[in-house]
Amino acid sequence: MALHGKYNSGETQINEKGYTQGMFCMWLVRIGIVKLLYLPTLEKDVYVYQYHTNSTWIVECPDGTILKFKQDKGLYKGFPFIDMDNLSEHILKPSSVAEKLSEVNRRTR
Repeated sequence: MALHGKYNSGETQINEKGYTQGMFCMWLVRIGIVKLLYLPTLEKDVYVYQYHTNSTWIVECPDGTILKFKQDKGLYKGFPFIDMDNLSEHILKPSSVAEKLSEVNRRTR
């Protein structure tokens, strides 16, 4: 099976897939912009997601890991994306989420 992509810069056939941080199976696209995560597939695979206009998209993985998207501030204002070169900035593991909540609770007391 292959993904056929049409972009402003042309067309391409993509036949490489892989797992990103063991969380998501994605197509490896070397050019262009693509839809990396298909929301109905996330639902089927028991991921929970939140998205609202003008706010950050959040995906909660079945193991409790949180994936936080950034919003483009350039040409595609507000477009949710993940910076694959800095993937660790987008991932919060369950232990780090608990630590952050504890820190917030200590500050509000």
